[in-house]
Amino acid sequence: MIIQEAAVLFENKRSYLYLLSEHIGLNPDVDTIEKLIEGLHHKFSFTESALTEAADIANNSGNRSNSKASPPFRPYCPVGVNTAYFASQIGKIQSLINEYFEGLSLDEISRLLSEAAQTQTDHKPELTRQLDRHIYDAHKKIMAANPLYIATSSICPSELLCDCLCQYSETSDKNASGTRKLESFIAGWVVDNQTRMNSYGWFGLGKQVNKHNKKAAIVGTGPAGLTAAYYLAKSGVKVTVYDSCSEVGGIMTHGIPEFRLPKTRVKFVIKLLEDMGIVFALDFTVRNIIENKEKQNYKIGEHDYDEYLLAIGKGEPCYPGNRVNYKNVYFDTTFLREMNYYVAHHLTNAKAFLEGRSIIEEIFLKIYGKSAVVVGAGNSALDVARTLMRFGVGEVCVISNAVEKKVRKHDRLLTVLKRELGAAKKEGVKMVFGANLVKIIHRQGKNNLAVGVQFLQEGKAMQQSAAVVVYAIGRRIGELCNLGASTNDHHQIINYSEQKGAPFAAGDCTVKYVSKNNPHEMNLENPHHYHNVIAAVSSGRHAAKACIAKLDSD
Repeated sequence: MIIQEAAVLFENKRSYLYLLSEHIGLNPDVDTIEKLIEGLHHKFSFTESALTEAADIANNSGNRSNSKASPPFRPYCPVGVNTAYFASQIGKIQSLINEYFEGLSLDEISRLLSEAAQTQTDHKPELTRQLDRHIYDAHKKIMAANPLYIATSSICPSELLCDCLCQYSETSDKNASGTRKLESFIAGWVVDNQTRMNSYGWFGLGKQVNKHNKKAAIVGTGPAGLTAAYYLAKSGVKVTVYDSCSEVGGIMTHGIPEFRLPKTRVKFVIKLLEDMGIVFALDFTVRNIIENKEKQNYKIGEHDYDEYLLAIGKGEPCYPGNRVNYKNVYFDTTFLREMNYYVAHHLTNAKAFLEGRSIIEEIFLKIYGKSAVVVGAGNSALDVARTLMRFGVGEVCVISNAVEKKVRKHDRLLTVLKRELGAAKKEGVKMVFGANLVKIIHRQGKNNLAVGVQFLQEGKAMQQSAAVVVYAIGRRIGELCNLGASTNDHHQIINYSEQKGAPFAAGDCTVKYVSKNNPHEMNLENPHHYHNVIAAVSSGRHAAKACIAKLDSD
């Protein structure tokens, strides 16, 4: 089957599925759509440590936490997670494994643990319970500092915050388990084994008592909004979180691909928050917040609240110059949202896939085996590029005016994590650094299609052909309407801590996250330190605590 012929079959989704199986490289000889969907989903899924890596992680981390000569961690975690503590918990797992599987090689131990995971039977039930206990103790410690760690651990820029770079750089021991991997392992264990661990009666935050008889509204269900909701609910405030989307999670659900952040982890966190009594009002766009000065409260829709907090993030994409609506030019926000919807709904639900429609399907036939261009220098640009590679694009070129190493004073460094850049290169993404986009080259005529881009590199004009172009050059906050917020010259909300009378705000939509005197302060010189989910969690906690203090004083 050739791509050109596939257009005729596009109305028949079953034929489209078989087309995908053939051209993405999966086995086309499947007898059910469900099996094909399962195979497709695997291509886009997150893969990381499971039970089989328990012994390996323990071996690589058990002796680090007690080292005094060369401490493995730097105390710069913005949310204050005790990294040394949970590393020592993993060390206890190593001791248990050595005790129960004495005389066996690491490969044999891994095989036994893998069999136990696959068959759901415990070869060593006493061992399993003790492992669960150590994992749960570490889980509680991290949860106290970062209530979203189960979701954020797989994408945390720990190498810039708490891992010692000299010890865990790309040139150091390849087998070393950094902080993020340890934390993500604990999160994965908790989620994958929640049924068994729930049977112990350990889990559950429990519904919080509204001891203040106060109510607060939060606008936005991203990491900052969810964190603020957690701390407000924990303090005894009744919390309702509004979002214009139909699903909770913000950028974690809609903007980060499944292969970087498994959505099962996001859903696990959301369930914990719902069990606390937090209410999510979805498909609700807050356009107007009315202040009642006489009652000293605020009205959203038909409901009254004592305080409200804005955590709306930056959802509007930036566009260079005058915007032209080419049919095959997309924004990272739109593309990644569609991709996440595609994986979450289409590839896990045959009926939804057969009845639905996505821009992913619309561009698939146009891009298979051809070239694509992504304009941008951040993690989002690489997320788009790696997603395109998974859809069988012949060549994906990321064009950025940033550089890997600063040579001249005016050079701008990449705002992308080294591990993400390394993964993209390994998957075949072509990087063009120090390139300034000049224009999109388009085909004349009624179709209004882009056929490539022109850019300058080292003073030379160059071109790159493209069947699709995706902009990933930053985002800005959307229209604030009547939300009672003031903004600065950079169109960011001035929050309550900076100007009395303004609303509380948290996350990317506002400026200040934490005090510069905070011992866990992030390096504001480095964009990685404040444009990430960990910074959003830190921001949400500080905003929530300020809000709680004001409610207590009223």
